[in-house]
Amino acid sequence: MSFIAFARANGVDIDPAKLYASERIKRCGTTEKPTGKNGAYYWDGERGWVFNWAAEARVQWFHDDKATPWTEAEKAAWKAKRQAAQASQEQDYQRAALRAAELIRNPQSTTTCTAKALPMCRGWWTPTALCWSRCAT
Repeated sequence: MSFIAFARANGVDIDPAKLYASERIKRCGTTEKPTGKNGAYYWDGERGWVFNWAAEARVQWFHDDKATPWTEAEKAAWKAKRQAAQASQEQDYQRAALRAAELIRNPQSTTTCTAKALPMCRGWWTPTALCWSRCAT
């Protein structure tokens, strides 16, 4: 059985044109909602798994007779790697929240406010965002 057939048997609809080996989890549709993102899969070129939030909501490991099967140690190592990545992402979110709170507490006049002749307007800015927190009229 191919990985795509295995995925479809478990309710996950993977576009064959988008299936390639990767170290990342990819989101996709399900057989019930092909345009949604209720499905996910991991494929390293030989082995992988699928996950369908709309059905069982648990990992279904792919077992191919031609590929080396996942050992319990490999599954545990993969899970630990994902948990470490998730913890790192959570720390990044916390740092971003602290930075945003600091910018909101201590707004600075921006060049955009000055250029628009709004010297009393105070906001905060980052290279990708500009937010006005207070404007005096």
